Amino acid sequence: METQRPMKSTVRRGAWIALLAASLAALGFASDARAVEIGQSDDFEDGTQGWSSGATSPTPPAQVPTGGPDGADDAWLQIVGSGGSGPGSRVAAVNDAQWTGDYTGASELQVDLQVTSVTDLAIRFYLRVDACSVVTEAVPVTAGAGWSRVSFGITPEELVNSMEDGCPDIALALANVTRLHVAHSPEPSAASSLPPTVGVLGMDNLTLVPEPGGAGAAWIAAGALAALRNRSAARRRRDARQTSGRRRPGRSSLDR
Repeated sequence: METQRPMKSTVRRGAWIALLAASLAALGFASDARAVEIGQSDDFEDGTQGWSSGATSPTPPAQVPTGGPDGADDAWLQIVGSGGSGPGSRVAAVNDAQWTGDYTGASELQVDLQVTSVTDLAIRFYLRVDACSVVTEAVPVTAGAGWSRVSFGITPEELVNSMEDGCPDIALALANVTRLHVAHSPEPSAASSLPPTVGVLGMDNLTLVPEPGGAGAAWIAAGALAALRNRSAARRRRDARQTSGRRRPGRSSLDR
């Protein structure tokens, strides 16, 4: 499902952060309760953020420092498949770090995607639990169409079992995720059976979104707070890079 990117607010970020922090305190929300947190986001301003494609891949995921959805100086993650056989042959990347844990209470993964190669891709997310996997529906991403904001439903009703190694209880699997895997996968095949593909996928601003209602107010506030802090930090890093890249003016003979 493709959604429109939200317009940037003109309200001062500091005021929003203060308001959201106060809301979270009132709700008694603790942001460090588990490994994966609803509202967390990978913006790739600090590198690949733990995404990899195996130790022997000749084309591991790489940070591209500019050209993301926000334009110049907005970093993003490039995932390359070389086709053929062996390591690096598939358009795929995995994360075994900050995206592991309990996804209970989340409704979807939202992410900016683009395909810079000539072949359209069908993207899925795999939520791996030790020896079994559950899979999102595939979302087509058109080559050369630029960045699109895409949503992947991850409730038990929306996920499906992978064809070769499905989980007997999808809800239980969601509470115990040990790996998050993004890949070109037209069919919900097992991650080990993904098709070799020549392609280049761009990914940015991967965010875990809460279910509406119930405890959603706290999760939404947490997600908004995390997103604002991530954006503010990213802007500071971009400004610092731009400042350090400017040449200092030379001293004239009058200054000596």
